[in-house]
Amino acid sequence: MSSIANAPGLNYQVKILQLMLIWLPVAVVIAIIGKKISTGALLLLLPALAYFGTAFFLHIRKALVREVVFLVLFGCILLLRYSTFLGLAPLLQINVANLLISPDPKYQAIQNKSFLVLNPDLNYYIHNSLTTPYLDWGIAQRDFTKLDTYQAVYEIYRNIAPHFPDYIVADPKLMRELQYKIPRAFGNYKPVENNQQLFQKMP
Repeated sequence: MSSIANAPGLNYQVKILQLMLIWLPVAVVIAIIGKKISTGALLLLLPALAYFGTAFFLHIRKALVREVVFLVLFGCILLLRYSTFLGLAPLLQINVANLLISPDPKYQAIQNKSFLVLNPDLNYYIHNSLTTPYLDWGIAQRDFTKLDTYQAVYEIYRNIAPHFPDYIVADPKLMRELQYKIPRAFGNYKPVENNQQLFQKMP
């Protein structure tokens, strides 16, 4: 950056444009090659989107057209933000089922305890706390679907050992595999009656 800033005959706008023309393809490639689109990948796109978005609005000479385009973009953002309340989520193919609080009594039966949930259901955390880094199941699967590797077993134990959760929510098959391969972390958990996916830590 210092060599660019100190270059002779510097044309600031041209240099920034060149930088953004390099930045944007790199950010797009990073977003594509990732296993899933993450917040970090989208953040890489923000500088380029801010630059080209500003340039786009500045090049629209007619104020009316500029205001209409802005209002359309702003309206689209509001529709996405409140799509659930407006009933547009099914039309936009947005799955919000796992983001809404469920009224099921089973989520209120246990409160003020620590949980580890090994599935997409986050409702168990409404009245309880998280004691491990494994909140998003999509990310946690990188470890829990590779239990045949020493690295995954080590990472799971390292992340759970400081504070063993009071309860674990997991598929019974996965729990049996965890108890077999990491007994020091999962061997002391027993299934709760009437809920085969809920395991309680025994004293």
